[in-house]
Amino acid sequence: IGLGAADMKGGCAAMVEAYLTLWEHGSSNVPAALAFVVGEEEEGDGARQLVKDFHFPWAIVGEPTDLMPCLGSYGYLEVQICTTGRRMHPSVVNMRRNPIESMLRLILHITRYMERERSEAVYNIRDLFSSQVGFAVPDRCEAWLDVHLPPAAPMGEIILELEEIFVRERKEDPGLDATLRFATIDAGYELPEKGPVAEGLKAVYARRSLPWEPKDFRSHSDANQLWEAGVLPFLLGPGRLQDAHAPDESVSFQQVCLASELYLDFLICLSP
Repeated sequence: IGLGAADMKGGCAAMVEAYLTLWEHGSSNVPAALAFVVGEEEEGDGARQLVKDFHFPWAIVGEPTDLMPCLGSYGYLEVQICTTGRRMHPSVVNMRRNPIESMLRLILHITRYMERERSEAVYNIRDLFSSQVGFAVPDRCEAWLDVHLPPAAPMGEIILELEEIFVRERKEDPGLDATLRFATIDAGYELPEKGPVAEGLKAVYARRSLPWEPKDFRSHSDANQLWEAGVLPFLLGPGRLQDAHAPDESVSFQQVCLASELYLDFLICLSP
C-alpha cells in the first residue's frame, strides 16, 4: 500500500526477484538485461538515454496491466495552452479580454470537439492556473491537457484539428491572444502476436493455465519512447492502472509474486 505501489514498484520488485532468482540458480547467461530509468512521467530522459547507450530489439515494461499482456499502447499528446491579456482593475474589465475567460472558452471548444468528434480519446485537464495578481485582472492563464489516443487513432489529423479550433477562435475574436503548443507527441502502436517474445509469453501463460487476452495499454509510458527508438515493447505487470496515482494506491502482493514467476518462466523460456 502506498503511492507508487502499483505504478510501478510492484512491477520493479517482481522483475528484480525474477532476475536474481535466475542468477541464484546458476544461470550465468541470462538472455536479458534489467534496467531502471528515471523520468518516465516527466521528460522521459531516462528511457531516451538508455536507447542511446544500448541497443536491444525488444523489452518488457512492468506497467500495471493487471497481469494482462499488452501488445499495444495508446498514443499521447501533452498540450499546453496559454492566453494573455492586460493587467487592469477588475471593475473595468471586458470579459472577452480576461485571459481566464478566454481560456475557459477555448477549453470548452476543445472538450466539445473531443466528445463529439473523437470519442475514442481520453482527455484530462491536468492543470489550470493564472498569474497571481490579487485584486486585478490577471495578465496570463495557462492550462495543460493530457490526451491519450488508441493505437490506430490518426494523431496527425487530431493535432491539425485542434490547431483549427484556435484558428477559428482568432477569426471570430481578432483580439484573442492565445497559443497552443504540443509539448509531447508520442505515437501509439500495436504489435502482432508472433515472434519470440509474444510466442514465449503465450507459452508461459498456457503453461500456467492463464487466459491469453492481449489488449492495449491505455496510458503513456516509457514503452512509447522505446517504440520510437525502434524497440518492440511489451507491457506486463502487476497492479491495476485505475489504482495508480491515487492516495490509497495499492497492489496485491499475491499478484506481485505471480508476476515474478511469469517473468522468471519467460527468462527460462528464452535461455539457451
